[in-house]
Amino acid sequence: VSPKTYHDFLLPVHQEMNRRIGGPTILHLCGNCSDRLRLFVEAGFDAYHFEWQVDAKRAVEVVNHEMSLIGNIANKGILFGGTSEDVYKQARYGIEAGVDILAPECAIPLQTPLANLKAIVEASKEGWAAS
Repeated sequence: VSPKTYHDFLLPVHQEMNRRIGGPTILHLCGNCSDRLRLFVEAGFDAYHFEWQVDAKRAVEVVNHEMSLIGNIANKGILFGGTSEDVYKQARYGIEAGVDILAPECAIPLQTPLANLKAIVEASKEGWAAS
């Protein structure tokens, strides 16, 4: 949905939902939602789980630590289809950008090479210690 449609129709629903839940909430939306990041903060979500189409550096700048960011390692192109070095590089990018929780963008493909999953762990161990 467009930012205007989100603002007019979903924002009030999400604000009410977050008030009623009374605990931490995480929003996951597929695709590039860069143009709605501030609206997600306004909705009261504690965290946003985002996909590779959203640039991690831009997301960190826009939400300004008002909402945690979770993601955004690309499943198909990097995690499943890339090398462990590709995964490591994308993980480091997220870490250096300031992503709060490093994670795949969505469900992990079942046939993902174990070496690629381990590359996320290695980037995390080395990344947060170095940043």
